[in-house]
Amino acid sequence: MPAYAFEYDFAKMDGVIFRWLTSPVRIVGEGGKVTGLECVRMLLGAAGSDGRAKPLPIEGSMFTLPVDMVIKAVGQEGTFDWLKDLKLESRGGRFVIGADGSTGHPKVWSAGDCAGEGGAEATVVAVVEAGKRAAYGIDARLGGPNARARGSSGARILGAPIPLTAASASPAYVPQGVHR
Repeated sequence: MPAYAFEYDFAKMDGVIFRWLTSPVRIVGEGGKVTGLECVRMLLGAAGSDGRAKPLPIEGSMFTLPVDMVIKAVGQEGTFDWLKDLKLESRGGRFVIGADGSTGHPKVWSAGDCAGEGGAEATVVAVVEAGKRAAYGIDARLGGPNARARGSSGARILGAPIPLTAASASPAYVPQGVHR
């Protein structure tokens, strides 16, 4: 799974132990409680059609990690069929948006994963920031008494203004002092 170096470093500081080229096989339990995670060690085989090496199990390398909890993490894909009547432009399964999150429909904004913001390794920080930009875009479109001028959100992160540009959703941005 891809990760930025700072994400890896933060995980290690939190005590995460990484087991590279290891695949879970089954959850082991006793008396209705989880007691272990059976795993197999893997080696990298030949590259597949996508150019990535395919992990292959190493025969006889099974081992059990003692655990008392297992958290399953799964990928997700959006289901946008219900939006087809709005005729929103999309590319590669993601909505095409303006710098303020606006779409081709005057009453629809999009942000985060479904708009492809933050790249393939989108972080929570990047997609939340994208959501804020979209909120400021909606505020500006409504033109109410609190509307902000286009080009600036009016919000600040540690004293720096948040510009309303696609580049401001950089997933690699980490404010200094946040993770101390």
